[in-house]
Amino acid sequence: MSQLWKTELWRLLGVIFICFLFGLVLDSIAWSLAIGLFFYLIWQALQVRHLERWLNNDIVPPPYELEGIWHDLAYRIYHNRQRSRKRRKRMSEVIRRFQKSTQALPDAAVVLTSNEEIEWINNAATRTLGVTKSDIGQNINNLLRNPAFHNFLSQGDYSKHLEINSPLDENVSLDVRIRPYGENQRLLVVRDITHIHRLMTMRHDLIANISHELRTPLTIILGYLEMLLNAPADTDPQKLREQITKLQSPTTRIQTLVDDLLMLSRLDTTSNEEKNTIVNIPDLVQQVTDEAQNISNGKHVIHCHIETDTHLFGIKDELYSAFINLANNAIRYTPEGKKICIRWYLNKDNNTACFEVKDHGIGIAWGHLHRLTERFYRVDPGRSKATGGTGLGLSIVEQILRRHGADLHIDSTPGRGSTFTCIFQPGWQRPSQ
Repeated sequence: MSQLWKTELWRLLGVIFICFLFGLVLDSIAWSLAIGLFFYLIWQALQVRHLERWLNNDIVPPPYELEGIWHDLAYRIYHNRQRSRKRRKRMSEVIRRFQKSTQALPDAAVVLTSNEEIEWINNAATRTLGVTKSDIGQNINNLLRNPAFHNFLSQGDYSKHLEINSPLDENVSLDVRIRPYGENQRLLVVRDITHIHRLMTMRHDLIANISHELRTPLTIILGYLEMLLNAPADTDPQKLREQITKLQSPTTRIQTLVDDLLMLSRLDTTSNEEKNTIVNIPDLVQQVTDEAQNISNGKHVIHCHIETDTHLFGIKDELYSAFINLANNAIRYTPEGKKICIRWYLNKDNNTACFEVKDHGIGIAWGHLHRLTERFYRVDPGRSKATGGTGLGLSIVEQILRRHGADLHIDSTPGRGSTFTCIFQPGWQRPSQ
């Protein structure tokens, strides 16, 4: 028995004893005890009334009117409420942080009840699935009208995942996963995997294109080798030499293709941050111009305009590869006698440094411009192969420029020529030393 209960018991016994003494004096013990107990019960009822009023307002401490065991009981209730309030506050903070962190997830997250009704969504769910907070309480099947998704949700086997098209865009692929948790609740997680599909398609196309590109020169090489193996022993050595010489072109084509593929692979998988140095671009542009003149062998009129001595922060070999690719393309697709202009200048409108190759060749139709940097893409496959192109040059240029924070701008008019401009942002520019 607690001390307060003992105190309350002694209080009751005290009331009975006092009433008994009054009863002896008044010669009416029963009435005296009855009146004393009545007032004791009235006092207890008032305590209960004060307690009931206080319980309706649990913020303030217990009132001073409460006495005895009622005061102790109220304080215990008050402290329990305070602890419960702190626990709820901590839990609310945890839930708030959880929801805030979930809102930041790139994947769509939707909490579903046992009746497949939406209970909670994050921001990505609106972007990916088109559901909003006003849809909370709606059945998810009414919003995502996809038979495959409906079957996946209802079958109850969530060990696998489902791929569907986005309800907002048929060209967007979504990966759907469901995880049961809690009391018959389910977490729907949806991820945009369009880029993965695109990469798989690119990988498939790359393998197919490489196989196609290698088939022709290998067929030529094997044909000549078979011819040489079956040649009579008394065959003229000069004739054999001519046939062997014909193997040089397809072999060179394979070597060029392999070199370009290795270059792309290195650009895709390595970082250039630790290799960057200050590159003297005016000297590099002059070097590219000299090499272009050697490649042209006097068949084109090549001009070089170096209008700024600005240097760049980057990798010299990569920048040379990008610049010479553009110059080489201009030579391939420009008729003999036409002019090619190589230029290095500052664009004062946006403070960018630009390397430009302008030709007066056959030009490119507008519909092809956005695909020129795709690997193995050719506007005219027959002409590209005839000029020795692998279809990877502009892909290499774009990848190198991306590693240097630069962009490739292409402007072309059929029959009038093309202009390829490498645009370098101010952060990559360095003053001449």
